[in-house]
Amino acid sequence: MEKNQVTALIEIKAMPKTKYGYSDLAKSIAQFDEVDSVRLMSGSFDLAVMVKCDSVNQVGKFVAECLSPLDGVIGISTHFVIGRYKDDGKILTVEEDEDDRGLYTV
Repeated sequence: MEKNQVTALIEIKAMPKTKYGYSDLAKSIAQFDEVDSVRLMSGSFDLAVMVKCDSVNQVGKFVAECLSPLDGVIGISTHFVIGRYKDDGKILTVEEDEDDRGLYTV
């Protein structure tokens, strides 16, 4: 993750399309530059979307203007990553997840 970049996990509850399920919606979401990954999930929501933006406000704007209006989206919950302990299989030290001021990147 780049310094001062905000990462968020966005849970999307969706209405599947006949014959296509969640595929069309997932492919539409995957086209946005902010989106790092899109995964079909079991449980209380259908799609898990990881996004990376320059600010919390930018994440909010992305959710409001890009994700919420998509056909099939019936609910969204956004969670911000405030710290990392292991990423891409690598255990991280505190210093690897801090910004230059010693604060966790949010």
